[in-house]
Amino acid sequence: MNDGGPTAAAPEIAWTDIRGDRVVLHVAQGSTSSARARDELAEAEKVVKALEEWLEPPSEKRGGVVDVYLVDPPVDPLGEVAGSDALATIGEDAVVALADSEGSQEPLAKPLAAVLIKRWFGDKA
Repeated sequence: MNDGGPTAAAPEIAWTDIRGDRVVLHVAQGSTSSARARDELAEAEKVVKALEEWLEPPSEKRGGVVDVYLVDPPVDPLGEVAGSDALATIGEDAVVALADSEGSQEPLAKPLAAVLIKRWFGDKA
């Protein structure tokens, strides 16, 4: 709630897009997670390929890419990483994963599978 005082605008984030065959990885320029972006993309590509092989989705539903947003973990005002449990949030048709210079805090397989199964087999799958 705004008490009438000045409000700070959120800073603009400059994203770098790294494209694979099945995944587009979006990473904020200068973030700590950007150091591992190519490795994360390679891992995500392997996961999508494996899911396609195991689940054999209908050919007309294959294709298209999954957007993965790799973001740094939030930091509390004392400079410590907020929250002890890493998470990956599943969007409607994209994945947001917390990562640092050592990689994703949680494997990308679970949120990628959730997005792709819904895309391939519908909401009730």
